Amino acid sequence: MSEFSKDPLTGRGVIIAPERAQRPEQFDPTSTAESAQPCPFCPGNERQTPPESWADRPADSPPDRPGWSIRVVPNKYPAVTADDGITDGQTADRSAGAGIHEVIIETAAHVANLAALDEAQFSKIFRAYRGRLRAVHEDRRWRFALIFKNQGERAGATLEHAHAQLLALPFVPADVEKELAGARDYHRRSASCYYCALIERELQARVRVVTSSAAFIALCPAAPRFAFETWVLPRVHGAAFEHADDSIIAALAKISRQVIAALDRLQANPPFNYFIQSLPLADSERAHYHWQLRLLPQFSRAAGFEWGSGIHINPVAPEAAAQVLRDALI
Repeated sequence: MSEFSKDPLTGRGVIIAPERAQRPEQFDPTSTAESAQPCPFCPGNERQTPPESWADRPADSPPDRPGWSIRVVPNKYPAVTADDGITDGQTADRSAGAGIHEVIIETAAHVANLAALDEAQFSKIFRAYRGRLRAVHEDRRWRFALIFKNQGERAGATLEHAHAQLLALPFVPADVEKELAGARDYHRRSASCYYCALIERELQARVRVVTSSAAFIALCPAAPRFAFETWVLPRVHGAAFEHADDSIIAALAKISRQVIAALDRLQANPPFNYFIQSLPLADSERAHYHWQLRLLPQFSRAAGFEWGSGIHINPVAPEAAAQVLRDALI
C-alpha cells in the first residue's frame, strides 16, 4: 500500500510506493534484444496493461483492442491508488497513499522521441491531457492533479514508448502551495497577475524569448534550474489548462512541438521532463494564477549541492539558452 509522508519541519512530502519497484525497465543495460519483453504500450499488447479508462479510437472499435491513436490506462505500478483506505498508523505527517495514477500512451506507433510526431498528433495528445484533467475534476476527493512527461532514461522514463502520466492527490503539495501563495501576494500588491506581467516584460526585452505566436510565448525563465529550461505560457490570462478551448490547444501543440524539435536539434532524442502547471482543482480564485507548460531538459544531473541546498547550479545563462533555441527553430 502506498503512503504519504511529510517532513514536519519543511512540509515537503514524499510518496512511499513499493509497487513502483516492480516496473519493467527497457533501459536496463544488462538486458538483450532476445530477452526483452514486448512493449506493453504497442497495439496488440493491450492485455499487458489494465483495461483502458479512455481511448481515442473509432466508434466501432472495441476497447482494449488495436485501432486507437491515444490510449489511457491506470498505471499498473501506481504511486497512489484510489481505493487506499485510512490505516491505523495514520498521523498528521503520515497517511494512506490515496489518489489516481494514469498512463497516457501518446501514440500507437512505437516512438521514443516526441519530436518525431507531427502537429496533428501533438494536438490530439494535448486534447487528451485536457480530457483527463476534466474527468479528474469531477471527483471532489482530489485537490491537485498534474500531467507530466518523462522522456529518456536520464529523465526518469522506464519505458521508451512515448507516454505521459497523470497523478491526482487529495492535497496540494507544499512547493505548489508556496508558488500559489507568491502569486496571490503579487496579485494583492499589484492588482495584476504575475505571469501576465512577466509575459509583457519578456516580450519587450526579447532576450529570453524563444518564440511567440498570437496565442503563446515560449521563454527561458530568468532563474532556470536546468540548462535550456523553457516555459510555454498562454498570452491571454487563463488559470486552468482544462478550460482551454480547441483553438488554444492547437496553438499550444504547435509552439510546444517547435520547442521540442529545437531541443532535438541540440541533442538527438533529448532527455526531458515537462509538466502542465494548472490551478489546483479545489481552488476557486482565478485572477492570480496563469497555467503554463514547463519543459525541463535533463542534459546534466542534479548533484550533492543541489540536493543539500535546494539551489541548482545551471551552466547556461537563460539569455544564451534562448538564443541557442531560437537559432535551432525551424
